[in-house]
Amino acid sequence: MLKQIAIAGAALIAIGGLGLGVMAATGHTSGFSFSINDSSGLSIIGHNLSGHSVQKQQTVDAGNAKSVTVDASIAAIRLYPANTQKATVTLSGSTTIPDSELQLTSKLTGQTLQIRLKEPNTSGIGQNINLKLDVSVPQHLYDNLDVHANVGSISIEKVNSKQMTVHVSTGKIDVKNLHSAVTATSNVGKVAVTNVTGPLHLTANTGAVNVQEKTLTDNIDASTNTGAVSISSDKDPKNLSFDLSTSLGAVNVGLPGVNYAEQSKRHLQGTIGQGGPTIHASSDLGSVSLE
Repeated sequence: MLKQIAIAGAALIAIGGLGLGVMAATGHTSGFSFSINDSSGLSIIGHNLSGHSVQKQQTVDAGNAKSVTVDASIAAIRLYPANTQKATVTLSGSTTIPDSELQLTSKLTGQTLQIRLKEPNTSGIGQNINLKLDVSVPQHLYDNLDVHANVGSISIEKVNSKQMTVHVSTGKIDVKNLHSAVTATSNVGKVAVTNVTGPLHLTANTGAVNVQEKTLTDNIDASTNTGAVSISSDKDPKNLSFDLSTSLGAVNVGLPGVNYAEQSKRHLQGTIGQGGPTIHASSDLGSVSLE
């Protein structure tokens, strides 16, 4: 019981710390409000300031690129395939940051396409930031994809790679319809993976983790400190092993043919058939399900 109370208390501290995290990321200390939405990213508003429109576009010959890195301080990032051998980087939205201080760079260094959006540190007077960074890249199999944002959502669709690393400090991660080994981490925000072929390592400190697959064919490791973990498949697996646990919540397996090695309210371990992928899923505070 004491452990559960401690976990619940830690969850409240983590949720309450969201505002402080945004303040630290943007340099604000007082007099602001903020919101995050999936379509337009983050708005940080201080002192009721209105912003100006932003529209920048850069094009890079990226036909020989084997790796892609995208790094943005505060923006909603969207990465998707192009039908050409050129990468197109578009920054749009609105902000009170002067246009001359938005440093967008796109370049090919060796065989790595590097994209970076850098905003100046802001403090005191407040800012309104609502920016989207759309990146289209040539459609082929990359060795590595590395996408990072401090504050804002990250969406990646139909861009295949051998390895993919996605990290956001505050915001949602959405990865879908691609082939890759994916490592995705959100400090505060949901992690969602849909129709991805490849092993998954998914972590959220405060936020849900959702996995939706057509079939379960690869290993999955999914965990969150505060939030639910849900893993589901359109087709029932014939071979699978799993270990699901929660410290405060419920666990559930809604699949046929399960042989349980351990079965309790907060821990389920078992197999379906022989061999197949291994599913590890856990939450400190929240439900865990496999269906």
